[in-house]
Amino acid sequence: MLRDDRRIVPIDWVGEHLLFLRGGLGSEFECWNFSPKDRTRRKVLENVDDCKLSPDGKWVAFPARENLNASTSPGPLRVYVTKLEGGQAYYQVSENSGVAAQWSQDGKEIYYLEQSTLTLVRVGATISNGVPHFKVLDKSSPNLVAQILYAVSPDKKRILIERIPEPTVVVVTNFADGLQKK
Repeated sequence: MLRDDRRIVPIDWVGEHLLFLRGGLGSEFECWNFSPKDRTRRKVLENVDDCKLSPDGKWVAFPARENLNASTSPGPLRVYVTKLEGGQAYYQVSENSGVAAQWSQDGKEIYYLEQSTLTLVRVGATISNGVPHFKVLDKSSPNLVAQILYAVSPDKKRILIERIPEPTVVVVTNFADGLQKK
């Protein structure tokens, strides 16, 4: 369906919109929208490594540096939202740093992780006159997740995460008895 001379990573699919990342190893990716219906593709964002479509397919949430066109020292990643079609305006979702943004299935909330603390943040999202507005609803305790991979249940009451077990020390006795003598 999609062929390119650069790496293509499928990211999200809502209705007739398939988001994919396009780029090379060791460089930032571009976010592209592909329409399987008319087989067209259009670049949505540059210099990103993740992007998620809203459930209605009209908005894209993505992490980016504070200055989206930074040529100097990079700042922290923050979560932004833009319109999928013709989005030139970027609306900041995260208060501080943010990565791994996800929309709730009803599109009324966005979840993300604060980059430095891995605190899960739940943000209410409303659209008024074509402009999104965001309000932090609550935050988890720091280091809730071990990785930036998580899944929120459709009813928004549970979250699927990977927990790394506590460090463990095991004492093996008589280990030398099991070694073969040369």
